Amino acid sequence: EDASTLPYEKVWLPLTTCSRAELDRATPKERYEQLVRALERKLYVINDDGVVVTLRRNQALRRLASLAMRPYSIGHNGNSTTTLLKEYPELNVVKCLARVWPMLLQLPPLKDTYPYQISLILPAFREEGDEISRKLRLARDACVDPKRIEVILVDAGGGQNLDPAVNS
Repeated sequence: EDASTLPYEKVWLPLTTCSRAELDRATPKERYEQLVRALERKLYVINDDGVVVTLRRNQALRRLASLAMRPYSIGHNGNSTTTLLKEYPELNVVKCLARVWPMLLQLPPLKDTYPYQISLILPAFREEGDEISRKLRLARDACVDPKRIEVILVDAGGGQNLDPAVNS
């Protein structure tokens, strides 16, 4: 596969954030080797689907993948960057990660795991609980399917008697 045709090479986004100390503790190649060892313990065969599922379920492996696949500086002055895919195009897991990177960046569908279609976050700043409760009842009565709406009431300061709103 030609690296220039993979979306990973055009725009790289990490799967997780990491600190400067994490970046400096090991090279991308060392992170790659750690990742491969961990994937070999979890998967019988390392393939695209298995890698996607495993990395989505395991935050530590997502972090290793991000650290391994990130572009890094090379050269005497560090004024040039490269990636493992460019430096070691023969590494199968690197090629696999580059292929599946766009899938790893996608958010998983919530329709089967999250019961609400709408989450309403309501900051209550200097509000009366009875008034909020009245407005929420009116809104609920106008809804087609109120069971598909989640309301999160946040005391943003100065709220009075918010218990009726929380219990409605």
